[in-house]
Amino acid sequence: VQQLSVELVMPQVAAWERQYGSVTRGLRKQRKALKPRKIISFYTGLQHFTDKMHSLIKEKTKLLAKVQSITFDNNEFYKYRIRYAVRNNSYLVKAKRVICAVPAYVAADLLREADAAVADSLDQIPYPALWSLQVAFKKSDVPDLPAGFGFLIPAAENIPFLGVIFRSLVFPDFAPADQVLFTIFTGGAHQASLLQNADPVVLAGHIIQSLQKLLKIKEEPVFQQLKQWPRAIPQLNVEHHAIMKNIRSFEQ
Repeated sequence: VQQLSVELVMPQVAAWERQYGSVTRGLRKQRKALKPRKIISFYTGLQHFTDKMHSLIKEKTKLLAKVQSITFDNNEFYKYRIRYAVRNNSYLVKAKRVICAVPAYVAADLLREADAAVADSLDQIPYPALWSLQVAFKKSDVPDLPAGFGFLIPAAENIPFLGVIFRSLVFPDFAPADQVLFTIFTGGAHQASLLQNADPVVLAGHIIQSLQKLLKIKEEPVFQQLKQWPRAIPQLNVEHHAIMKNIRSFEQ
C-alpha cells in the first residue's frame, strides 16, 4: 500500500484531500452526491461477455489466433500491421486502429518491435502473484455469518490471506441453496513471500483453518478449489504516472 499512487487507485479520495484539506471532511461534504455502486456478473460466467461479442461480429472474428507482433505501417490509410498465427500458419492483417485488451506484460512483447521504449515501460508494471481459493460449507454449519459481502484482513493479524468475499451472498446462484461459498484471496504484494515455494495443499489447509477459526465453523468444507495466478493484479505504484506518460505518447 505504501507504494501505490492514491491519485490512480482512488482519485476521488485524493480530490477530497486537495479540495477540503481532509479525506473525512470531503466524504462528509460529498456523501449525498455519492451514488451506490452495483456488483454485476453473468449466470454463465464472464465468457458470456466474449461469446456475445463473437455472436455480433462473427464473420470478422479470428478464433484460436495467436498475435505475434504489432508494428507500424507506412500506409496512410492503414497505420498498423498485426502478425498472427493460427495453428502452424502465419498471417498478416493491416488495421486503422488496434485495441490491446491484454495484460501489460503481454502488450510489451507484442509492441517491442514497434517501440522498444514503450515495451520497457509496460514491463515495469508489477503483477504480483495471487491465489484464489473457493471454499463451500453447508449453510447449517455457518450459523454466524456476518451481514455484508466479505471482509479484509489487516496485515498485523498475521493471517494467511488478504480477504474473503461471501460469494454466494453477493451472487446467490453461484452455489446450491443449502451451501455458503467463499472466495479467499492470498498473496499479492503484501504476502508475496507466503507464496514462494508454497505447497498448494498445505497452504490451502492453513487458509481454511484460519477461516474456520474466524467464523467459528466447526465442520469441514464440502467443496474447495484453488486457482493460482502467477501474475495477477497490476500495481499502480507512484512511478506509474511516468509509465502512463510514455504509453500515451506512443498512442498519439
